[in-house]
Amino acid sequence: MTELEAFISIFSDSEGRIYVQRVPSPLTESKIYEYDIISKDGYYLYKTTFPYKPVVMKNRYFYTVIFDEETGLEFVKRFKIKNWDQIKTHI
Repeated sequence: MTELEAFISIFSDSEGRIYVQRVPSPLTESKIYEYDIISKDGYYLYKTTFPYKPVVMKNRYFYTVIFDEETGLEFVKRFKIKNWDQIKTHI
């Protein structure tokens, strides 16, 4: 019997929200990362997507590691979350 993964990764932001990365559908080749957002009390809040895989999320920004195929270098990139104040922290 094959084990099924329930999720790929999990992290929290500076507001205590928990982000659970969903397992992508085997039918899609998309590079979009899907996450369920859960309150620090354990209540489901949202489903969201990111164009890059967040590593750290803090104070309106998320940070990711990007690999540049042309140069072979990895670097950290910061993205601003424009609707940070509108994301609920609880029900």
